[in-house]
Amino acid sequence: QGPTRPPSNESTYKPTEFPTTKPTGYPTFIPLTPGLEPPGVPVTCSFTIDNKVLGVWVNGHPVQVSGKFDDWNTEKTFSFKATPNTVLSIKGMDHQAPIGAG
Repeated sequence: QGPTRPPSNESTYKPTEFPTTKPTGYPTFIPLTPGLEPPGVPVTCSFTIDNKVLGVWVNGHPVQVSGKFDDWNTEKTFSFKATPNTVLSIKGMDHQAPIGAG
């Protein structure tokens, strides 16, 4: 599920939960306790997208990203805790027409 507000030049998303898995295999989410870090290895990513970032998610939760979302020349960065089951999703869009269009 994507963000509930339109993307802006600066992200204000902040993670509030981290995922766990029930024995049945269905994901569930446990609220983060202030001062308690989620398990995993710290990871910092930097990237650019031609042309616009629409969102970044770790395990289905939006993460805070620094950088201008609508400027592909500007590097964007974010950090999270990774485990062997971590899923990272980055969504963007290109302003050019599809190849062969027109």
